[in-house]
Amino acid sequence: MIVSHSDDFQPQPPFYIMAYEVSGIATCQEIGMDPDNLVWQVDHATGSQLLLEMVDANGVSGGVAPALYTIQGTADVTAINSCDPLLLSFGGGTLPYSVTIVTSLGAAITNLTLGDEDNAYNWIDRADPDGILIGMCYIRPF
Repeated sequence: MIVSHSDDFQPQPPFYIMAYEVSGIATCQEIGMDPDNLVWQVDHATGSQLLLEMVDANGVSGGVAPALYTIQGTADVTAINSCDPLLLSFGGGTLPYSVTIVTSLGAAITNLTLGDEDNAYNWIDRADPDGILIGMCYIRPF
């Protein structure tokens, strides 16, 4: 995708990518300030199919990519033991961040909003062993 402008419109940094996952969740990540040097770290699972949209700081769409993309590679999975700390750190978007931690087997769900200047949360694992743990951050992209 290319960030471009016309005589009557100038896109405003920072720029964001909206990833709309087929049969999944949509995510929004800041990808940079310089339209000639935008970087996106994929946070969708291998095999996910995505439609991608570029958005500027004011929420103005730069368009949707004309293709459906399939994520290839390996998943980033971290194993932790009960009572181990899990440090979640965040960047981009507008603070404060909101965090949700979901675990299987024990049905424990943690929802919280961090302080106005916090960009990390240290969670102590209280999930049942051999369960699944998902930690996610919600941000306001603009």
